[in-house]
Amino acid sequence: MNPAVHTPVTQQYLDARLEAVELRMDARVQRIEDKMDLFAQSMQQMQQSIKEVCIETHSAIATLQGDTQHTIEKFQAETQSAIERLQVDTKSLKNTVLMTGISSVVAIVLGVAAFNSTVLGNMVASFEAGNSSAQLLARIQAQQEKHDKKMEEIVLRIEQRNAAAPQ
Repeated sequence: MNPAVHTPVTQQYLDARLEAVELRMDARVQRIEDKMDLFAQSMQQMQQSIKEVCIETHSAIATLQGDTQHTIEKFQAETQSAIERLQVDTKSLKNTVLMTGISSVVAIVLGVAAFNSTVLGNMVASFEAGNSSAQLLARIQAQQEKHDKKMEEIVLRIEQRNAAAPQ
């Protein structure tokens, strides 16, 4: 048998062993507490970093929203301006087309009126020329009839003289 196993344990020995175990346990607990403190500290730092990232993200989102809103408003203003210019151009084009149409119709009407006036003038001139010719012809016929009567009278006188003259 083992003589060391049967040796009696003294109070001092037992106290010394318990104290050594307590010291080792205290050291272990202290290391665990230190690790927990480091872990808590790193968690707080991580939480602070996350908060900062969130703040930066919110700030970036707000800036982006503002920029986006500004860009949208600018685009809407430019679009509205382009629409207004297009409406003015369209109105101007409508006026131009309308004025061109009206001018064309007026030109056609005036052209037809001028043509009709020319034809009427020519017809009146032809009528008057014909009328003058008819009057001239009537005068010529009247003079011809007078000449024919005179000629007949002359021929009759000559015949009467020839008939009255001895042969």
